[in-house]
Amino acid sequence: MLSLALQVPVVGTEDDDVQRLAIDNVDRLQAALRERTLPTVVDRELLDELLLDVLLGKQVRKCSSGELLASWLRDPPNWPPPVADLVRRQLPRMHGLEGRILAWGTKEPKGLEPLLVHGVLLALEEPEIPQSAWGALWNGPRALGLTLETFRTAVSGLARQTVDFLGADATAYLKKAESVATRVLTPAVLARSRDLPLGLDNLCHELVKEMSSGDAVSHVAIQDMQRHRYATARAGEIAVLEQMARLSRYLAAPPVSPTACVLERVRAYQRDGAFADWAAARLRTALAKSASFRKEAGRILDRYRERRDEENLAFAEALRADYKTALYSSDCIALPRIWRHAPVHLANEKKQKKLFLVVLDGCSYPVFLRLVAELANDIAPLGLRVDPASQQAHGAPALSIVPTITSHARSAIFLGEVPNDPWIAETIWRDSKESATDPARFKQNTSLGSRSRKLFLKGDLADHGEGLFAALRDDAIDVVAAVFNAVDDQIGSSNTGAVVTVRAEEISMFIPSLREGIRAGRRVIVTSDHGHTPFWSKDLRVSDGASARYRTLEGKDPAPEGFIEIDEGGHGGGAGRKAYAWKMGVYQGKPQVGFHGGCSLEEMVVPLAELAEGGVAADEPAWWYGGASAAGKTPAPAKVAVAAVAVAPISPKVVQGDLFDPGPLLATTVERIGLPGALRAQLDPSELAALACVFSNQNARISDIAQALRRPKARVPGLMSRLVGKLHAGGFPCLRRQPLPDGEDQYVYVRQGTERT
Repeated sequence: MLSLALQVPVVGTEDDDVQRLAIDNVDRLQAALRERTLPTVVDRELLDELLLDVLLGKQVRKCSSGELLASWLRDPPNWPPPVADLVRRQLPRMHGLEGRILAWGTKEPKGLEPLLVHGVLLALEEPEIPQSAWGALWNGPRALGLTLETFRTAVSGLARQTVDFLGADATAYLKKAESVATRVLTPAVLARSRDLPLGLDNLCHELVKEMSSGDAVSHVAIQDMQRHRYATARAGEIAVLEQMARLSRYLAAPPVSPTACVLERVRAYQRDGAFADWAAARLRTALAKSASFRKEAGRILDRYRERRDEENLAFAEALRADYKTALYSSDCIALPRIWRHAPVHLANEKKQKKLFLVVLDGCSYPVFLRLVAELANDIAPLGLRVDPASQQAHGAPALSIVPTITSHARSAIFLGEVPNDPWIAETIWRDSKESATDPARFKQNTSLGSRSRKLFLKGDLADHGEGLFAALRDDAIDVVAAVFNAVDDQIGSSNTGAVVTVRAEEISMFIPSLREGIRAGRRVIVTSDHGHTPFWSKDLRVSDGASARYRTLEGKDPAPEGFIEIDEGGHGGGAGRKAYAWKMGVYQGKPQVGFHGGCSLEEMVVPLAELAEGGVAADEPAWWYGGASAAGKTPAPAKVAVAAVAVAPISPKVVQGDLFDPGPLLATTVERIGLPGALRAQLDPSELAALACVFSNQNARISDIAQALRRPKARVPGLMSRLVGKLHAGGFPCLRRQPLPDGEDQYVYVRQGTERT
């Protein structure tokens, strides 16, 4: 009957159960045969395989042994006896030794769970595991005719695969395994486990202990934790530790010299302090989702604030010594003069006269770093232009003016000079008159000369940006300016339980306007009127006051705690003595998410940078992804003059696959890329090798590049950042960074039209 139904001879069907299964599913067997090349005969082995496919789908044949065990633990099988026998016959054929073990495990109603629970214990990297840790698996080797070592190796691999496929669902089984382990194994063995929760807990507490003692923890140590089998269940705690480790490396880095000038202090803040502020904000966000290590995180945040307060005080002292010189003669760009300096002003304005100025109200430099990183990681990236001279991507050293309040600082941008009415404007007008005063001041801006201009404020964007887009496309308008209030609106909130987390994609019309400006052929410049200092606690409130971070001093009144008296020489508006807050988080009046008006670095250092297609995020400091030496210090990167010093390539470790000299192959690959000669001369051998790796595969993860270059994974992000900067500056922006769901970065090659096959 089967032969007639399947139209092919069928042999070896003496088993009644197999015959019954085949007859009951003959239509599905016919369909399964039509998907294959018609065999000359269907024997018992092929019939079993066909039956397995039609009864359970192709899962058993196509999935790995670990994936099968994971699926059966999630949804325990309840097969009829003939089907169970069929599965057990086929598992060893399809999955070898692991299949034999799975088949053995399916014989008992609860025989699959011990394969994971006790298999995790057998995976401990210990020479001997006591019989009590084997549990129900102790009889497995004898039943299967295997040695203890062979069985243990196979079960260990099966258990680790299963944990990977289960993901977060593995947590319950790992806890059961740890419950058994705590009864039968020593604490020292458990602490070394790469699978059990206690092993990860031990790693976490070791790192916390190092940071509590003042040592710096490397990023490699964090990555080691993230590779732990239980890391998914401890994602919140690891996120806290990652930012704590980042701050520990910042604290271990050498501080700014006491004799540093204002420009050096501003540059140091842009390249280190602002990133530390960003890391601190990320730590506070991570703490909102985790109850672990709160005291330890609080201590490292206290140390971070102490260091940042020292930097702020030194900066404020420089302003107090000579405010006008510090602001206008320090090679920094004061907001009223941005129209006279690059990147707003070019030496040859006729070359590209059209401009789009974006003002992010209240955007501090740390928030700007986060926004640019988000833009640069988009599918169609926008980012900073790389400085051809320094091969670095940073904003210009720009400073707001005191008091750092919207009506005063923003007016200085549009007027092109310091306005005379900040106190009245801030305390009485606020937003009510800005719609009239800012456009009027923009028209009076003498720095723009005869260039036509148009300003868009918050109310002007209510038409979904149609007016702004039309102005950007209008060649008759030389300068278009737009103000986006998302950051300032958020820091003005009284929701002090939240950290400022504005995302670029959440700012209405922000990203579309940037892209529209670039499409219209305009240079796109992003700046801010002032920054802000975050709320830390109500303990930092010093007094009442209508203004959070500045005040007028009456008579001989001293400046409040955390404030400093500065004579701004008439450039702050109003008469009399005035004091400005320098200490992070100090405020007057009511608490809110962020404060401004003072003279701290986070309030006065504002972004000023050009954004372009294919641009990059700001260069991270060495400690952002770096390691830590034994002394707890982050080593400063060595500066090598590429043109003057011949960098010898590192001799690779000889492995079995190195059967030929890789040099000619690398040179051939680089030739195919078609790099301009001048740009190729600027790239060192490691950068060329990394570029060739991405080009050959069209995309490569950080771990792939590290393996190809045979260098520590933690050192690759910095190398790739420098490489992307050089390629961008050399007019060959062929690499694009993309974040992957697992947190690792991937670089994708973008064709430039000069490559050769």
